Formats: sequence, C-alpha cells, structure tokens
Amino acid sequence: MRVITVRGTNEQLNGGMLGPLAQQIASASPGHIQVTPLEYAASVEPGTQADGVNLLMSTLNGQAEQCPAQHTVLLGYSQGAMVVGDALSAPDVRPNEDNGYTLSDRASENVIVAELFGDPRFNSETSYDVGDFTKGTNGVMGARGPHELDRYASRTQSYCNYDDPICQTYGSRKGHREYATNGLRDQAHTRRAAVNRRMRMHMRNIWRAHVRGISWNTYRCTEREPWQAMRSSARIAGNRSPSTRRATPTSCSRCGGRNSTANSNHA
Repeated sequence: MRVITVRGTNEQLNGGMLGPLAQQIASASPGHIQVTPLEYAASVEPGTQADGVNLLMSTLNGQAEQCPAQHTVLLGYSQGAMVVGDALSAPDVRPNEDNGYTLSDRASENVIVAELFGDPRFNSETSYDVGDFTKGTNGVMGARGPHELDRYASRTQSYCNYDDPICQTYGSRKGHREYATNGLRDQAHTRRAAVNRRMRMHMRNIWRAHVRGISWNTYRCTEREPWQAMRSSARIAGNRSPSTRRATPTSCSRCGGRNSTANSNHA
C-alpha cells in the first residue's frame, strides 16, 4: 500500500502537518506501506496548484498501470487538500489550468482513503465534512460542487476548524495549524484501523493466491468464484485428469486483461 502526502503552501517536502500522520499509518505494517510525498512546488506562485494536480493524477494513473493491485491513501493539507480534491474531481469542475487529465477506473478504485485538512475549496454541506466549522461558510477559493466527490464520499473525510481562514474564509493562522493539536489529526489517525483491515485482507488474499499457485491478478478474477479457483489450483497440482481440467483464466474485466505474478508483491 502507498500513502501519498500532498503538503501545504511553503511546507517542507518531508514532515509538515501530514508527516506524523503518514508515519503512524506506515508503522501499522512495517515494510508493507510506502510513504511518498508529492514533489510539487507548493508555493504561492500561480500555477503551482495545477502542477500538483497534474503530477498527482499522473502518479496515480502510472501506479495503477504498473501495480494494479496497489492501494493508495491520499493525505492533503491546505493547498495540498485542494490538489487532492481536484485530482479526484472531473476536469470540467476544476478551477485551475491543469492538463485536464482524468483518473483511470483502476486508479480511482485503488484510492481507499482520502483525508483533507483545511481545504481552500471546502464545502460545508457535504456528508464527509468533519469539525466545528460553521454550516454555510465555505473555503476561501469557493466551495467545490456538492457532488464533485460523490464517487469517493464513503472514503473521504474533509476536516475544517471554525477559525481556519482557508476553509472558512475568516479566522487566524493558528486556526489553520491546529489540526495537529486539537484532535482532528488524531481522529484521522484512528481511521487507519479501516485501512489496516483492508491491508490485512489484501495480504491474506495474496498468500492464498501463492498457495494455490496462481497469480494475484488471476486470483482477483476468480475470488468471487471459489470453485473455479480451486479447480485452477488442482489443475496446476496435476490432481485432475486431462479431460476434466479447466484452464486458468488469463484475463477478465476486473483485472484489465493482466495476469502477472510481479504484482503480487504490492499492497
């Protein structure tokens, strides 16, 4: 599994507000969770946010192509929260001049958690909002549409403090920085339990595929048809006569036609 952090304006590439949260998630399963800071400028210069969206989308699509079984957790703070939210949105609703990329279906499915803190496009009327914000008061860059992130609503949390001027248009710099001390970042940390359950299930399924002697992607294609998977295992073990053997499927719509054992090493 991979945790991608998208930092706020002028934060250092490593560390910042999201660094400790990412490390807490990674420590739950040492050696199986990769933390990757998104290397975009995160400055006040025009175009930096669009560059972040382009880079994040390219990263997610490339990862889905090369490692289709790898899941992703996205963490975004301030400008980084806007980058994450816009990357998960359709091109025609983004306010920036990015390249108009869209996430592939595989890349979208692989995003299992998105945590946004102090989003400049915070919408106070969505189902995934968290915090003591004021209803009806939105982000300084204008609220994102109420349905922009519907596809990810069950996987998303958007945190906003009542005195954060970035997601509430009024307040103080202190309000924008308090996520690390007021319990909201810790609340996001507790959501890692769901990530950990997904991770354990994923690793268990990879082991089952290994025991059966079939690739991870083939297992994913047959996991809803256990008898078919058992037949494949028996065929490989030579326990069935040639007349009754059934070939292991090499592709299916769920796997995008891939069948490679190389992907079984990724979580």
